[in-house]
Amino acid sequence: MQFRRVRLERVRVLSIGKPEQGKGKGKSKGKGKGANKSAGKQNAQMFKAVYFGDGEGYIVCTLATGADVLRMPPTSALNALATVCALKPRAGNKGVLWWTENTAVKLHLEDVDQGRPPAFPYDVSVSTDFATVAFAREAKLGDFIALVFKACAVETKYTYESNEADLEVEGVDIEGVPTGALRFWRFEEHEIAEGHVYIARGLKISPERR
Repeated sequence: MQFRRVRLERVRVLSIGKPEQGKGKGKSKGKGKGANKSAGKQNAQMFKAVYFGDGEGYIVCTLATGADVLRMPPTSALNALATVCALKPRAGNKGVLWWTENTAVKLHLEDVDQGRPPAFPYDVSVSTDFATVAFAREAKLGDFIALVFKACAVETKYTYESNEADLEVEGVDIEGVPTGALRFWRFEEHEIAEGHVYIARGLKISPERR
């Protein structure tokens, strides 16, 4: 019997279990204390469960074993929107989808502000320059920084000498911390909009001034 692979589109990460060691199936013919225990550990396999759900109340359990556990979303993705592709059902496991070597997960930003402190499903540990405000403050002069922020207020400013326009943006980072005024030279008003999320990459050339 063959099963078609399953794709979960824009579902919510409801629960992320901890990796656990399965029970070993091996039996030891050796004698002595601890013989059966060591055989069980040798044959045990790591497994992990992640639950996904949609807005209509449907919930599905996904399971991974062995190396597939490493491709499951991290705990920082809890409650995030996600799309998961190439899951596979197994005979006798009704209501459960299994991760395979082809399974991949993609995290999405929220469609709308939920009325609570902003939180974006970005894991800043994946890059040495993927930054929050706190990260930028600790960075050294000359470091490249990619600040993830949500624009809350955008205003056009003009330079005194040449009367050239640029944008001054107030926003919050992925932890909800205000960014302060960010100046974007030679940007036009329509290029940065309030309520949208951006990644601003630049070079730290001076200490923060309070």
